[in-house]
Amino acid sequence: MKFLKLVKILYKAKWVLQRPEIKKILIFNSSGSEIIKKYIAMNNYQILSDRYCEINFYCVIKTIFSKKKFTKKLSHNYFINFIQLSKAKIIISNIDNNSFLWGLKEHLPKIKVLLIQNGIRIFEDKKNLTPVKKDNPFGILKKNKKIGNVDFFFVANKYFSNSYKEFINCKTKIIGYFRNNQLTYSSKKIEKNSLTYISQYRPDFKYKHNVDMPDEKILKFLNEYAFKNNKKLNILCGPVKLTPKNFEGEKLLQFCKKELKFANWKIYQKNKGINNRYYNYIKCINSNVIVTIDSTLGYELLARGKRVAFFSTRDWGGYHIKFGYPKKMNNSGVFWTNNYNVKKYGTILDYLFLNSDKNFYNKNKKIIKDISFFDKKNSIFKKTIKNLENKK
Repeated sequence: MKFLKLVKILYKAKWVLQRPEIKKILIFNSSGSEIIKKYIAMNNYQILSDRYCEINFYCVIKTIFSKKKFTKKLSHNYFINFIQLSKAKIIISNIDNNSFLWGLKEHLPKIKVLLIQNGIRIFEDKKNLTPVKKDNPFGILKKNKKIGNVDFFFVANKYFSNSYKEFINCKTKIIGYFRNNQLTYSSKKIEKNSLTYISQYRPDFKYKHNVDMPDEKILKFLNEYAFKNNKKLNILCGPVKLTPKNFEGEKLLQFCKKELKFANWKIYQKNKGINNRYYNYIKCINSNVIVTIDSTLGYELLARGKRVAFFSTRDWGGYHIKFGYPKKMNNSGVFWTNNYNVKKYGTILDYLFLNSDKNFYNKNKKIIKDISFFDKKNSIFKKTIKNLENKK
């Protein structure tokens, strides 16, 4: 099975015959590079794909026949050889939970490693060793043991900064969420009486996490609330193909058709005809009120001053991510709750609809700025990159 998967990857990849170009900066991972490269001089970087969309033949041959092996993994040796051949001084990536990048300086001590937090991360609690799902890289760390060495970690807030520093030797810079900072869009026309739910349904979560249950219960509540209060319910779907040929996508559609009693809802999803990475952001920005369980997008919108309700009731493989995590906060507030309580949900939504975005933000500014930092156009990241580029 693994062999067939490898053959498929090699067949689909774009092969480059010449050796890697000599560039000062390497962007690790093609996904997300379209934003990172905006802050780097055009002739100063190249992209190293970790998903094998592009494979360098010269580097493959060197990796296979070289006597020096850095690690036991062929892919890691390929990456290190590529970096050496390019003579890169700086490596940047938005894959902040990649253990290979944490340990890269063990093999290349002079290189500068810059990582950008790309979402909410779960950390093992060192004080009581709270268990975390096995496939989470932070959940396997031993008490009082730091791994890796990262020059700069660009993180969402001071609480994530403290958590990263517990596990990795690093300096941190608080920037909020990188992709969100880049978006300069402001609402052109708010959809009147709109209530948008950010669905986190994913087919690969089916057997790993308790995802379906809270989504389904909250959707039923929102359907009824929207009907009683004359609101339009928008369901913003994640990357699941909603077609009859896709069982998982069809499952979500069928649930809505069968279980949502009132015909006041519509599912929205980015598709091939919408070539815009910010489709979900824009749909939410143009909505009155947004509801999420614990999505990163919810915190990004909160940082922009949008009215967001957090119904943080999901169990991620034995770990309950409460609102504001990793900061410890009250279980309930004017726009969040960590318990399943439809009466509280209704109170929160009533409050949000009664306030404008501006009033909501002003009333809750202290809480919002503490957990949802916003650095317009990534000025902090831009300044850091510029300083490093100017160094010889």
